[in-house]
Amino acid sequence: MLLYVTLILLALQLESIQGFVSLSSSSTMRPSSSAPLDHQRRPHYHPHRPSSELTAVKKKKGGVPKKTTSGGGFGAAPAATVTSSGISGQSGSGSKVLRKAANNFDRLRKDYDVQSCCRDVYVRSPLNSESTFWFVGKIARVPRCETTTPQPSQEEEEPDATEAEFQHFCQAAVAQKRLILDYSKDQLRPESTFWFVGKIARVPRCETTTPRPSEESDATQAEFQHFCQAAVAQKRLILDYSKDQLRPQNLGGKYASTLEVWLAPADSEMDAATNKISLQKVTGRASDLPTTWDPNHVGYNPEIYIGDEVTKGGLRVERDENGHPTKKAFDVNQSM
Repeated sequence: MLLYVTLILLALQLESIQGFVSLSSSSTMRPSSSAPLDHQRRPHYHPHRPSSELTAVKKKKGGVPKKTTSGGGFGAAPAATVTSSGISGQSGSGSKVLRKAANNFDRLRKDYDVQSCCRDVYVRSPLNSESTFWFVGKIARVPRCETTTPQPSQEEEEPDATEAEFQHFCQAAVAQKRLILDYSKDQLRPESTFWFVGKIARVPRCETTTPRPSEESDATQAEFQHFCQAAVAQKRLILDYSKDQLRPQNLGGKYASTLEVWLAPADSEMDAATNKISLQKVTGRASDLPTTWDPNHVGYNPEIYIGDEVTKGGLRVERDENGHPTKKAFDVNQSM
């Protein structure tokens, strides 16, 4: 009887153990229906996301990124371009083309003699004042002797120059002819033999000759036309800067339609202010420039106002319609 009861208890204990094991395994294999979904499926984290992917995400979230432009020595401004015939396009005080022109100016002024490569620039607006010319900066160009190629007419004149050079030394030989012959007469031989008897010297012809008035005038005019082309090539840049940035009170707005560019010798601000020099008007169009024109051969250094000049204005001079002083010249130590 005792054995029978013991077998029944063992059977019941075994059945309870099997049920517990079954319950435990089923709870491990299947998640509870009440468990949150994000605890069941966690996304995999990618700490090193490709930059292209990140850019795409930023564009999608924040729209198209704002376009940025680099500044420069003169600040931000509308774009402009340099063409084979010169400079065109809107050109504010911080445009890339103005920085390029200023860099070209510095390079040219450093590489060449100032008087042969630079000119001062003035701008006038007859609508604002017929007699006031505003100093707006300086231009530079590779000197004429470095850029010109003799024209056929000049090449034809070369024999004349050679003949003049020969006559120059011929005079030196004639002046010393007796001395030369007396020294060498004992060495005379048949007519077909030429004996070397020494050398002669004379001050160079360019140091002893004075150009004829017509020649001097032609050279001066050619020099002016050389710089006139440099001003024409940069005319829009110069005028845009002058009316929009430098002096809009007198050159911009309703006064801008009649702007003119005038030139003066290099670094002549003091002579201009004391009425000792005249100005020359720039004429011509960019379309008239040579087909071989190189924009890198010219530069522009803009005038910049500081302090009271911003409101009161900087250097300006009084001239008549032809660019000549309207008042008598004076020295700086005299009363203005």
